[in-house]
Amino acid sequence: MSSGDGIHTTSRPGWPSLGLYGSGALCAAAEPAAEPPVLSLRRVLMPLDFSGPSRDALAYARRLAAHFRAELLVVHVSESPLVDPHLAEFDTQTFEENARQSARTELEKVVAELRAAGHGASARVLSGVPWHEITEFARWEPVDLIVAGTRGYTGLKHILLGSTAERIIRHASCPVLVVRGGPG
Repeated sequence: MSSGDGIHTTSRPGWPSLGLYGSGALCAAAEPAAEPPVLSLRRVLMPLDFSGPSRDALAYARRLAAHFRAELLVVHVSESPLVDPHLAEFDTQTFEENARQSARTELEKVVAELRAAGHGASARVLSGVPWHEITEFARWEPVDLIVAGTRGYTGLKHILLGSTAERIIRHASCPVLVVRGGPG
């Protein structure tokens, strides 16, 4: 079927309608009789590593939380250094505690800003492997959505550095929204 506004649609009962728009974009729409799913967010988990991409994702999570009047749970995962404490030339335990304290201080600032803007917010510093701690936290503290930032590495950088966001997607017990940021 064709209409005068440049939109061409085709459909069969039970099949989605397809439209080709002037820009060449192809869109699929559900049959009009279908009810759209109701999206309700009460708790949003936001992993924050203080990089540019995670701060971009925080801005997005903040807007989502405001729209749905959801509580925002901000977590930072402090990774242990990949050094045997007995072979290290520095005190790894003190190093780890200083890193956790620094993260707590930064998270307190983030939560204070969120609360000042009228958001329900809390923060937690976790220790371990980031993707694992984030997905386990989402299981312990029931959340409706995880919003994660990513640098969007591809190729060799992706192979060498991996993707925490990708692992979160694979192991999460709830939906995950990935926000691609710039290098950070």
